[in-house]
Amino acid sequence: MKTIFIAGASGFIGKHLLDNLIFDNCIYINKRDFNSIKHSEENSNNLKCLEDFHKKIKFDYVINCIGNTNTTSDDWDSLYEANCVTNLKLMNNLKYDYFIYLSSFSVFSERSIKIKI
Repeated sequence: MKTIFIAGASGFIGKHLLDNLIFDNCIYINKRDFNSIKHSEENSNNLKCLEDFHKKIKFDYVINCIGNTNTTSDDWDSLYEANCVTNLKLMNNLKYDYFIYLSSFSVFSERSIKIKI
């Protein structure tokens, strides 16, 4: 049984990861996701809400699925904050063996890959 933290477990990718990993692993998710995800009897023992004292746990995997896909704005600073700084904060504040970042950001917008001159 692996110990895994999934950031963004209530999003599209995160939900699918959670559904596939929950039965064979101990999964931690953040409070916002924990409150929004329905818990079944089957997965309740394997699903835990990440509390401050859990940050001392060494996770086998930290999986970040958090991403800002708001492409109606040209505010690249907010996109950088949500999509890059979040990774740095997770990497600097948690103990882990492996860090995985999954993002479908560019899939959602042609604007995200265009270069303005």
